[in-house]
Amino acid sequence: MGMGSLMAFIIKQRKKSNNRILPQEMEQQGIIIAIITALTSGAAWKFWEQKMKAKQEEKELNRAEDFAYRDDLKSRVARLEQLLEESNTKVLELTAEVHALRTEVGFLKKENDRLRG
Repeated sequence: MGMGSLMAFIIKQRKKSNNRILPQEMEQQGIIIAIITALTSGAAWKFWEQKMKAKQEEKELNRAEDFAYRDDLKSRVARLEQLLEESNTKVLELTAEVHALRTEVGFLKKENDRLRG
C-alpha cells in the first residue's frame, strides 16, 4: 500500500465519519503513517545501497578486465621481442654463412678455371 493509497483511505474514513476524527483514530493513523514511512525509507535505503554496490562491482570487474588485457599485452610484447632477437641472431648467422659460401664459390671458380685452362 503506497503513501497515496493510505492518504486516500484516511480521507474516505473522514468523510464516512462526518469529518470527526476521534483521538484514537488519529493515533492509529499516526502509527500507520510512521510504520509505512519506516518501511519505505528502509526499502529505499536498501535499494540505493544495492545499486551503489552493483555499480562498484561493475567498476571493479572492468578494472580487473583492463588489468588482464594489459598483462596479456605485456606478455605478448615480451614474446615478440624474444622472437625478434632470435630472428636477428639467425639472420646474422645466415649472412655470415652466405659470405663464407660466396668466398668458397669464388675460390672454386678460380680453381675450375685453372684446371680447364
